[in-house]
Amino acid sequence: MVRGRPLAPLILADEQRDQLASISKSASMPHGLVQRARIVLACAEGLSNKAVSERVGVTQMTVGKWRCRFIESFLQNF
Repeated sequence: MVRGRPLAPLILADEQRDQLASISKSASMPHGLVQRARIVLACAEGLSNKAVSERVGVTQMTVGKWRCRFIESFLQNF
């Protein structure tokens, strides 16, 4: 049984997914940017905030913040 508020779906275009995958594997990019790319990619897989936080090693609040920010920025540019 799923509890809590339903998560907004995070859907990536192929171009976005490729760009985020490239960033997430980079050793020369800032750590925060790499971490955010990993969060967004994991969210796009349909994982819960808890599952993403465990995978990436951040808090659930951090995952929720970046999930919302990514969705909001996508909607503003759409």
